[in-house]
Amino acid sequence: IVIDVWIHAPFVILVMFAAMQGMSKELLETAEVDGATLMQQVRHVIIPLVMPSLLVVLVFRTVFAFRVFTTIWLLTGGGPANRTSVLGIEIYRYGFQYFDTSFAAALSVVLLILSLVIALGYQRALNRESLS
Repeated sequence: IVIDVWIHAPFVILVMFAAMQGMSKELLETAEVDGATLMQQVRHVIIPLVMPSLLVVLVFRTVFAFRVFTTIWLLTGGGPANRTSVLGIEIYRYGFQYFDTSFAAALSVVLLILSLVIALGYQRALNRESLS
């Protein structure tokens, strides 16, 4: 977890910082003049404005988490008794250790479809959020 946070935190921070910088200060000032507390400003102004950027970050992080290979392979090699084995490691094993390239290719397609379904789910959530 520490390595994953170390690798991907700068991307998340950069995108969220850009989203916060792109917010209109007038909206926050207007909410303050209308008597909104800090928590109300966060809930009703800030979060809806950064939600598209947050969903983009979630899509990228989810897809990156699904295709993780290097970190787990270098640290544990799939772990004792395959406890830390993920789909990327199984694709590698079937393709390059067991020489079953057709099954490795099928697993790769499954990984692609899973990533696509999750990305489309996030996109639907983003579209639903922008419509409301």
